[in-house]
Amino acid sequence: MKGHSIHLPPRSEQPTHHGQKLNWNYTINLIGEKVPDPDIHCCEICDLPILIYGRMLPCKHVFCYDCASKAVKVCPSYCVSWNR
Repeated sequence: MKGHSIHLPPRSEQPTHHGQKLNWNYTINLIGEKVPDPDIHCCEICDLPILIYGRMLPCKHVFCYDCASKAVKVCPSYCVSWNR
């Protein structure tokens, strides 16, 4: 890198926070609590985490909304059939 030089600003142009102690006494506003052990339910059909639940009636089995809405007259668990 001939002809190139690195310009460092003089010491007075450095940020003023260098060498200062950090203030850890700030107040915070908690908006919720961390769930210690969140349950993640997975759809039995597509094996993906369920973001929107689809409950089958009358059997009340639960799948993801996409898989539940694709079921036609038969619960995907094959427990009951119905007329729509």
